[in-house]
Amino acid sequence: MPKRPFLALTLLGLALLSGCAGGTSSTTAPTPTGPRPPVPLGVYLSTNFPQATAPGYDTLYAFNASDGSQRWQFPRSGGAAIVDEQAWVANGNVFLVTEDSAGAQVTSLKGSDGSVRWQKSLQHNGVDTWFMDQNSLYVSLQGTVDALSASDGSSRWQQQFSTEPSRIGAASDGVAFSQSSGKALVFFHTSDGSVLWRFPPQGTLDLRVERVINNVVYVSGMDDGKHPELDTFYALNAADGSVRWKYAVGGHFEVLVG
Repeated sequence: MPKRPFLALTLLGLALLSGCAGGTSSTTAPTPTGPRPPVPLGVYLSTNFPQATAPGYDTLYAFNASDGSQRWQFPRSGGAAIVDEQAWVANGNVFLVTEDSAGAQVTSLKGSDGSVRWQKSLQHNGVDTWFMDQNSLYVSLQGTVDALSASDGSSRWQQQFSTEPSRIGAASDGVAFSQSSGKALVFFHTSDGSVLWRFPPQGTLDLRVERVINNVVYVSGMDDGKHPELDTFYALNAADGSVRWKYAVGGHFEVLVG
């Protein structure tokens, strides 16, 4: 199945991650096409080109958005797979997490030339997901979150929220969440990893945070497919995780919150 593009616009640059279909014998970097922005933002393309048969995306290219010229690539030859096939841009720097048989590593690059600012090896294999804010990166490894300083990669804190692979993400200023299939939904402070609240497991439901709006957390609870009649939609208080209301959907559903 073709991968969906991931598009993120920041004050400092534009990050574009997309898949490559099929192989190619060319050894030059892919050339961006289409309309160009009126200002010279940075464009970053994560791909497995030209090693199109390799699993995962292992190369990050940077382009000048004003004329499409390639500025740099990392690494210069195929490397470890880029986790989540994504890179983040903050304060003029680029951040990515890679993983191979030797382990996982977090890398910070200078956005101007792609040179390495710092690299940090993680203690465990099996990166679940990761995200960052302006000051820190948060990496989940089998339910344990490592918080690293964006300035030098030093460890800020480490906290275990689950023993299972987990999805993590930002909820609001200074607050994030960790969710694992069939486990409690955990909201925590990004400053020190302390738990703000836990929403207990709801039977066999896989709890997923859909949106956080006006101090309300909207959560979908999906069964593993054997009992879709149990599927439920929840609205929780962002302050303490208490249930404001819930709706027993009784079948699979999609969530649109506006």
